Amino acid sequence: MKINGINISELPEKLSEMADSIAALIDVTDLGGRSPEIRFDSSLSELIGVQGVFFEHKKGNVIGIYAGGTDISEIVSQGTWNAAEEQAEELYIEEIKNK
Repeated sequence: MKINGINISELPEKLSEMADSIAALIDVTDLGGRSPEIRFDSSLSELIGVQGVFFEHKKGNVIGIYAGGTDISEIVSQGTWNAAEEQAEELYIEEIKNK
């Protein structure tokens, strides 16, 4: 049997994934000693206006968004993603000016 296209047998797993994602978002101010693994030659900056949420960027491009050390790129809203992209572009422009 399905509910909204999801098999009932899959619900516990889906709910667990949702709970983990929500827990990571709630605990955004404490990385608990963890930091996301970022790609070579990229930088990690705190998202302005969203304490404890960080975005990974390289040359003005956002690579990922993290909260509580967890990659939340797949679940962030488009508005948050757009804000991160704008900040990454500004940081890149500042970096070029300072060289």
